[in-house]
Amino acid sequence: MLPTLIEPEQLLQAINTSAEQLLLVDLGKMDRFLDTHIPGAVHVSPSETQHSPPVPGLLPDKASLTKLFQRIGLSHETHLVVYDDEGGGWAGRFIWILDEIGH
Repeated sequence: MLPTLIEPEQLLQAINTSAEQLLLVDLGKMDRFLDTHIPGAVHVSPSETQHSPPVPGLLPDKASLTKLFQRIGLSHETHLVVYDDEGGGWAGRFIWILDEIGH
């Protein structure tokens, strides 16, 4: 099992040798994702992690989260590696959402 926080070298080793089902989630800007994402990563727009205005800080509704998690292939066996291109805020929010739903 991977630790909660990992270094790039640990991720590379996990990608190459892990028997775990890894799901790499990139929450960065789409143009940067298209140019420089980690191979095999899926893109999630930060807007998909927010509730509709006027209360964007709330969790998205259950139907929206279900649709998102189905799209990216999340399962109970999935170990997620989450990253963004803005210092970790969006990745942290995604991890919070996963914790809130009991993943």
